[in-house]
Amino acid sequence: MRRVCRPGGRVVVADTAPALSKADAFNRMEQLRDPSHVRALSPAELLRIHLAQSARLEPRRHQREIAAGENPPGLPVVEANGDADRIRQLFAESLQSDSLGVAAFRKDGEVRFSFPTVIVASVVTSQAPSR
Repeated sequence: MRRVCRPGGRVVVADTAPALSKADAFNRMEQLRDPSHVRALSPAELLRIHLAQSARLEPRRHQREIAAGENPPGLPVVEANGDADRIRQLFAESLQSDSLGVAAFRKDGEVRFSFPTVIVASVVTSQAPSR
């Protein structure tokens, strides 16, 4: 991204980033929901990768956000895989212990949750080297 930005341009990365202590459980659930999912990075990992790639970027902002969700995500996708019941069970278990790190709660008889998200914004400080 920095290669195509002019000096003063902004690079913003936003991604789901579970706490390191919850990442294994979160990733297992996501792999049930979406078999192409590999691994969500923790906030520290996401920031470290961003900074490692940022020779011409000046970090300006790093914040955690909460993205509200509805019932367990992507159920139409996982129903074809037969994993919807397991995902519902994982969310139900997370109501008590927050094992998924999604702050699951029950409202109007349905499980609701929030995805932990990290947003990292930087400003391009110099022109890309010529190739």
